[in-house]
Amino acid sequence: MKSVLTGIVLAVLIAVGAAFILDGMVQRPVQDSFSTQGTRL
Repeated sequence: MKSVLTGIVLAVLIAVGAAFILDGMVQRPVQDSFSTQGTRL
């Protein structure tokens, strides 16, 4: 039972960490993602 609870806690921590990483570093607004020096799509 203890190993199941440890696994659940670790899964939650990994999910929260991934959410912070994706939200802060990977996702960009569409204006930044699809713009170049000459044009904006």
